[in-house]
Amino acid sequence: MTKEVLFHVKDGIGTITLNRPAALNSLTYGMVCALADIMASACAPGSGVQCIVIKSCTSKAFCAGGDVKAVVAQAADRQAGRAADFFAREYALNAAIAACPLPYVSLLDGVVMGGGAGLSVHGHFRVATDRTVFAMPECAIGLFPDVGATAFLSRLPGAAGEYLGTTGARLTGAAMRESGLATHLVHHSRLTQLEADLAALGAQGRAGDLGAVAALLGRHQDVHDPLPDGGWRALQPLVSAHFSRPTMSDIRASLQRACAGPASSSSSSSKEAAWARTTLEQLGRGSPLAQALTLRLLREARARHASLAQCLAVERVVAGRCLDPRMSDFHAGVSAVLVAKGAHAPRWHYASHEQV
Repeated sequence: MTKEVLFHVKDGIGTITLNRPAALNSLTYGMVCALADIMASACAPGSGVQCIVIKSCTSKAFCAGGDVKAVVAQAADRQAGRAADFFAREYALNAAIAACPLPYVSLLDGVVMGGGAGLSVHGHFRVATDRTVFAMPECAIGLFPDVGATAFLSRLPGAAGEYLGTTGARLTGAAMRESGLATHLVHHSRLTQLEADLAALGAQGRAGDLGAVAALLGRHQDVHDPLPDGGWRALQPLVSAHFSRPTMSDIRASLQRACAGPASSSSSSSKEAAWARTTLEQLGRGSPLAQALTLRLLREARARHASLAQCLAVERVVAGRCLDPRMSDFHAGVSAVLVAKGAHAPRWHYASHEQV
């Protein structure tokens, strides 16, 4: 059987390769356990590892999330304890990455969603590329953005976290860098040389120096040409105007008013109307209950200035409750979206935000 997580050390660089390409590296229970063991051994004194690099075996995806089909199947088969253990171990891995004493570099080439964000965003360096597609689409399957997302989304400026968390909107690599979710933007053609240069740094015994690694990564960004504009900054006034509203019902009503548009037909109002329509469509694909829950979790985390550890503790409790189909839309969402592949619409507990 092919190993789904590979690890090797050379010149002081410990390279983790996610190796489940047919499933876009969706994380299984076994992969999470293997990654936790690798992190523990690599960070132990005397390991010989100066720096950790995590990447994918395929350019299609870094990691498309957790294998939630297996989690829901276990819960449905009266194995809720084992299903809950998946979340517990995954969140512990997220915490270990955040606490990693070694430079931790994620090469985010391809799709980065859900659990893939948990493997990367908490680390020191997140290198996005021109092929990166980032999203937190959990509400579409009746869950909420977890893996510490209630921490990193709640810390984004304005209402950006609410927007990304409730809509599942996708970001390019350039937009990831603009938002701060990525620390660097490098063309995918440079990744091989970037890894070679890290190995050379390790051979010099300098790959454990955060400053040296940061400088190396910075050199791989094209300083001669302007970095691609992901359009993220230009979008923020619209995001704040609508997603800072008190409730999901208010957010939806605000977007609906923008769709109608003002009497004037200026270019800016037309663009806002088009964006509002797209955003309403994105919201319409998600669970009203999960979206309302996401809004509350993000705002409570922000109001409490919650640490990652505190956010993960809350997420673990909430995720456990989501395993009960009487209390959440998780089972219905996974069944319709991932198992039936959209053959039928999810049967949400509530048909609208007003009912939540």
